[in-house]
Amino acid sequence: MRRAERPRPAAPCARRLAERAEIRQKGFASGNTPRGRPAARDRRVIFTTTTGAGRLVQCRGAHAVYMGTTVNSTGVVKAAQSHGRDVVVIPAGLMTDPTFPAQEDWVAAAVIAAASGSVIGEGRTTFELWRDRIQREGVPALFQSAPHAAKLRKVKLEADISICAEVDSIPAVPVVTDWNALGGILSAWS
Repeated sequence: MRRAERPRPAAPCARRLAERAEIRQKGFASGNTPRGRPAARDRRVIFTTTTGAGRLVQCRGAHAVYMGTTVNSTGVVKAAQSHGRDVVVIPAGLMTDPTFPAQEDWVAAAVIAAASGSVIGEGRTTFELWRDRIQREGVPALFQSAPHAAKLRKVKLEADISICAEVDSIPAVPVVTDWNALGGILSAWS
């Protein structure tokens, strides 16, 4: 967080986004709310989050790293299939609490895996469990009933829940194009 707070001479016009425990951090333009995406469109963005940024860094060394969820699931599948290698889908969870039931992350992983049409190897049982729940309950209901949704409601970000539950509402697929001391440099996959 401290490194992201410092001015970036190489990116003076960058939009700085940060959250910790769903709260926008002092000195940043906004948090990680999806309602802020229009302000970031076609701009360089420096962001840090409770879990997403950390998980991204943990993937350093992978052949390719894409950021995906329900909102860009078809694009993520196309990007992942473009390099012709096995793919690992990692539900982000909660970095500060590995036991946190990150239901919406498992739902998103299942949506992406199902959209791929690929044979699921490792994790097949978990995938089938979430696929079946999605078929019974639907993505929006599973996002609304997720433990993380309660945290968002508590900090008055309830509107974010339904936006995050949309499927294929965003064509952009962030892909790591380079790494530096701060983390991954992402661009839109094309």
